Amino acid sequence: MLGIEITEGYEEQIKRSIEDLTKERKWRKEQKEKENKIESEPWSDEMFAFIAGYTSNGVPSGITHEEMEAIDKEFV
Repeated sequence: MLGIEITEGYEEQIKRSIEDLTKERKWRKEQKEKENKIESEPWSDEMFAFIAGYTSNGVPSGITHEEMEAIDKEFV
């Protein structure tokens, strides 16, 4: 429109930049959702579906995600 010629290489670079920015925003959104889920569920973590308590050394004890899946299968 302005009489400026845009090379194919520059156009591809802009497209890649936009794709990278989109991927980064999606990743950041997913990370924020994971953090919010962990904060909203203090009784759960990556290993335990339910943390019943902690030992005197601070190690959590409870029901693992695998055990919870087995329990869910029993009642379905």
